[in-house]
Amino acid sequence: MDAVIAGGSLLLPMGMGMGVGVGAALLFGRQFQAIGESHHGTRSFILFMGVVVSITALPVLAAIVRERGIAGTTSGMTATAAAAIMDVLAWLVLAAVLVGSAHAPGRPLAVTVALVLAFTAAMLLVVRPVLGRLIRHRRAVLSPGISAPGSPGSRPGTPPR
Repeated sequence: MDAVIAGGSLLLPMGMGMGVGVGAALLFGRQFQAIGESHHGTRSFILFMGVVVSITALPVLAAIVRERGIAGTTSGMTATAAAAIMDVLAWLVLAAVLVGSAHAPGRPLAVTVALVLAFTAAMLLVVRPVLGRLIRHRRAVLSPGISAPGSPGSRPGTPPR
């Protein structure tokens, strides 16, 4: 269900942003050329406009959900999960748009794939364990009367002391 909501929440604004891109290219073509931008009507420009309009501010949504006290409810979790899925999809589309708009030859595909795999491995094998230790250490440092936000003893919507 979250994927369906996220998909609809991504496709509608993306389509509207692409419409704005087409409209901007048609209406302001001369102005784009006057400032030296010759790619205003290309597929990459139109897709870029669509992605830019469709990306949400996930941290802002999470703060709103938390402040309203609905972080643990079905609607709060659905909104946050849908926004997260939507952001991942939008960033992937943006990456594809940027790859498709390159003018200079880049590195070979095999090198790019190897770099992505190395980055993913570093995040999972190094950064994730370090962050886990930092979070456990933070919870251990807190006094017994104060619980970390999001921990079982804390109440949604209440600020930390």
